[in-house]
Amino acid sequence: MPRKKRAMRKIGNSSAADVKAGVLLIRQGMSIRKAATSCGVPFTTLKRYYWKTAGSENLDEERFEPNYSVNQIFTASQEEKLKEYFSHCALLFYGLTEENVVKWRINVLS
Repeated sequence: MPRKKRAMRKIGNSSAADVKAGVLLIRQGMSIRKAATSCGVPFTTLKRYYWKTAGSENLDEERFEPNYSVNQIFTASQEEKLKEYFSHCALLFYGLTEENVVKWRINVLS
């Protein structure tokens, strides 16, 4: 049975430059939908950033990219240590399943 292709990621694909260009087009009078299609940015993303920047006149100070670090649980050094640990377990043929790793993570975080 052939493997399934991984689904393409649907969020976080818009670059900051494209979003900023779309917001500038909207401020020049273009509709949000037309600006979204011309810049290649999803309508909802462009609408959200437009309303976020509606009060400010200077767009250089605004941030036009997602802030995924808010959801980060481990620090970069902790993630590196976990990567080394799981790689070491794999070399020893310890056989950690994905379910075991999730249970381990829950125990560590609680």
